[in-house]
Amino acid sequence: MEYFFVLYILSGLIKGFLNFFNIPTFIDFTMLTGFIVTMGLFFRVLTHNIFSFDKTSFILLAFFLLFYVWINLTLMYSVSQHYSYQKSLLFLTNLISIIIPLFYKSFQIKKFLKLFALLTPILGVIFLMIFPSVIYKSTDEAQALQSLYLSLPQLCGLCLLLLFLIHDLFPLAVHYLLIIINALVIILSGARGPLVFLILVFIFYFFIRGMVPSHHLSQNITIRKQINLLRFFKILIISGAVVALTVLLVSYVPNMEKVFARSQDRMESLFDFATSGTGDASAEERILRLRYAFDRIAENFRATMVGYGLGSYGIMFEGIDERSYPHNIILEIWFETGLIGVLAFMPFFVFVVYASRHSISDNPIAWCSLFLFLNFMKSGSLVDLRIFFCFLVIMVLLSRKQYAKEMPNYNVALPIRTQES
Repeated sequence: MEYFFVLYILSGLIKGFLNFFNIPTFIDFTMLTGFIVTMGLFFRVLTHNIFSFDKTSFILLAFFLLFYVWINLTLMYSVSQHYSYQKSLLFLTNLISIIIPLFYKSFQIKKFLKLFALLTPILGVIFLMIFPSVIYKSTDEAQALQSLYLSLPQLCGLCLLLLFLIHDLFPLAVHYLLIIINALVIILSGARGPLVFLILVFIFYFFIRGMVPSHHLSQNITIRKQINLLRFFKILIISGAVVALTVLLVSYVPNMEKVFARSQDRMESLFDFATSGTGDASAEERILRLRYAFDRIAENFRATMVGYGLGSYGIMFEGIDERSYPHNIILEIWFETGLIGVLAFMPFFVFVVYASRHSISDNPIAWCSLFLFLNFMKSGSLVDLRIFFCFLVIMVLLSRKQYAKEMPNYNVALPIRTQES
């Protein structure tokens, strides 16, 4: 089950590679893998009675369905006549990300995380092997691969954070190799958001771990200083290895210097935009979309409260009844479903935090979820939240298992591998 579930979670990414290599699937890969894991759960329940349903699962599912009911009610007044119904159907793909971990009693968190953290950097290596040769091409196949330059680094950033926080997924050599590969993908892809948000999460993490007492870290000041020093040297060594490998790749791999130059230009243009407010077309486009959403939300009381209807952003902003969004998940919900939609969306996340309240700073998936949230405040649409919902549910499950001492309380970021209790 976990194997197919990982394929489902990564299906959007995998489709980009399938399109590039012209590999036919005859049915949408997300729908195919979603059907497989759903039927797998159904037959496992029938044959082995491994269905898990408790109060927490019921509340999470109820909050999700509450929001889904509301967004479907907005279809009655949506200015989108076609994409709105497609978006409603696509949003249901997020439901599978919730149902499988919650209701599959034998779902193995560690197995899922291990498969996810292994497959994603493998796709990253394939991407780095192909990307230099198609970076400036305009064919359909090339554009299919180019479209992954943001989503793949986001997932690689998630894997890097996951590997930094949990040390017993792989043997030590493989563990550090995967961290380095993920870092290389982030740097060479030119995806600025995942890199910036990864740094922010690490800064916040070290601040919290340094300032807030933990039940699972020694309260002895000397020992805690030694731990922090070891963390620093670990990051320093990994950073040095990434820099050295980047230099080697740029020097000896054909066309890789173009990839690196592109990444460098994108970082410089972002810095110029941050200091002068101009010079970055991508950032300017995102600001334009955000301003448009803000302006239309504040246009009148009705727009503020109930929005313009599901799927309406594309036809209102671009004049085309197709997928389009303001690149901020909260603004997208507010624009299309109103403040009522935002208020219907929030209880799910509030309850996740409440259900994970037992030493939440020690929960590695909590930090991964924060990283994903920051990314979705910059990129992605309401129908792209499969990985986010999946990690939120796993965050609850891991907190429950840690509290019941069924899994280790990960002494996160230590340079030694944590053994299971």
